[in-house]
Amino acid sequence: MLAEIELDESQRDVAEAEPDARMFVTAAAGQGKTEVLLARVKTLVEDGLNPADEILVLSFSRAAIEAVRKRARIHDLDGLQIRTFDSFAAQILIDMDVETLGDSFDDRIRKATKYIAGEETPDRITYLKHVLVDEAQDLVGDRAELVLALLSALGDDLGFTVLGDPLQGIYDFQLDESESKLTSAELIETLVNVFGAEHQTLKKHYRAITERTRDLISVGDEIRSLGALDDPACEAAHGLLDDFRREVSSTSVLNESGALSPNEGDTTALLCSTNYEVLVASELLWESGYPHLIRRRAQEMSVAPWVHQVFKDLEDRTYGSSEIKVRLHALYGDDASDRWLALKTAEGNFTAYDSLNVPQLSQRLRSRSVPLTLTVDDASPLVISTVHRAKGLEFTNVLYLQPPSGAPAAKINADTLKQKYVALSRAREEVISTKLPKNLLKRMESVNGRWLEKAYGKNGPYTDRMEFTNSDIDDVSPYYPVTGDAQGVQNNLVLDDLLGEIVSGTLQGDEPGPGEVPRYVLTTGDGRLLGRTSQSFGYDLKKSFGFKYSRNWKWPAGFTGARVTSIECATGHPEETRLSGLGASGMWLVPRLTGLIRQIRD
Repeated sequence: MLAEIELDESQRDVAEAEPDARMFVTAAAGQGKTEVLLARVKTLVEDGLNPADEILVLSFSRAAIEAVRKRARIHDLDGLQIRTFDSFAAQILIDMDVETLGDSFDDRIRKATKYIAGEETPDRITYLKHVLVDEAQDLVGDRAELVLALLSALGDDLGFTVLGDPLQGIYDFQLDESESKLTSAELIETLVNVFGAEHQTLKKHYRAITERTRDLISVGDEIRSLGALDDPACEAAHGLLDDFRREVSSTSVLNESGALSPNEGDTTALLCSTNYEVLVASELLWESGYPHLIRRRAQEMSVAPWVHQVFKDLEDRTYGSSEIKVRLHALYGDDASDRWLALKTAEGNFTAYDSLNVPQLSQRLRSRSVPLTLTVDDASPLVISTVHRAKGLEFTNVLYLQPPSGAPAAKINADTLKQKYVALSRAREEVISTKLPKNLLKRMESVNGRWLEKAYGKNGPYTDRMEFTNSDIDDVSPYYPVTGDAQGVQNNLVLDDLLGEIVSGTLQGDEPGPGEVPRYVLTTGDGRLLGRTSQSFGYDLKKSFGFKYSRNWKWPAGFTGARVTSIECATGHPEETRLSGLGASGMWLVPRLTGLIRQIRD
């Protein structure tokens, strides 16, 4: 049997279809979608397709990709191409030798779509015979156009299997930033009416294992039976979900100590509507003694520190595969072959499979073409996440943080309905509706992708705390302290010693002159140096705390409130690490911090 579950008839109809079949498959939460996808791949391989270059799996969700990749290894499908849309687009552009370092993810999607739809089809896709697309309900705008361009470029002989559930479509907000306004519903309609996809529906459910979570299945079926979610239907659907949610609820998340400290082998997710709620909840849980990880966006995931461990003392040249594999095996044993494949995938030169070009690998990782197996692991017994970032995941328990009254997520509309359903349907055993303690959430606003928490003074509202983000760490070059001991900083960056530690920033050097932006040196409470802030952090610090650029503005002496959430491998030019005394690999470690920071004044 391919998977942990035995496929039912509806799943086998999808998995065992002919290689050139075209299908859109409605798959609700917990219906064994990952097993069906892998069973489909297994059938395609048995029918003679090569998983390394004739089959491609694409998903919007990093979580779905992780699940497929884990299970693919078990079934000897290590060479299978499994990509998020963002990483697939980046790989196309790298293959076409297009500069991408300064581009946004959306820019890369649009550029890749133009190349795919152009006169010269990129070599990477010319051999494809079957494309599998997961989470189709989340494909909107420019990413939906990428899929249509790919299917069009590959012609009538291409088969495809597209899976999705319209009730879980929670990414329509991305249309605001997209050049294309194609909705997921329009994409699915195009697949059926233009590309001839046959509509299939999965029948059996597998995730829910308790009466509590099985009850949600019938609620979901009842909502789907309402049809189009116009105002009356939407209100009725919200009522159904709220009735289910209220059956098990609490007035404070701190009352749920059992879920916050799950048994060995179990997992709990605290799911929030906004990243501001995630930040406040994380602060509360650290202060209350509950270690956890914050799940970040796929675009924020960087290279795992083990990559630095492998390459930190190597030169900027090409090495034979045996030299790298010996290192991998010494460090990671049976996982060595998987890690080698991930490194070669990132380096991208499969014409020289028995070697690895270290500077090329470093350059490609810098351009954000990072296979998921090379990114930082954010799995943990206790995870805090927005609903959007938990998409495609499942947990033993879900603590659903009820949005505060008046918040956008508390409104009665189709978007909030889908968000609520996605949150509640992540659980295998228990779903608890809960809240943060009273008055913990303050007035806040989101400015340029950063949350600002407001307070009131004699002159009115002002920014009291500012979100610290991934881009606030200087990862352009290794931190080189005044003492000259760059290696000492690297030695401090051990996640087991740092996770959850509060980090403060101290103004580096003298007060900057007019037009200059300072850097802040990052230290733990016991004085360990971790790095410094980026230049862009200084600009945002002034925008957030600068009281509209008052003439009396002075840079704060420091800030505090951020916590260590991960340690990651930064990549750059080998000269950067040479000058710092860190070898010539072009790789070094940096911390990533999250939290709401408050400025420190003299």
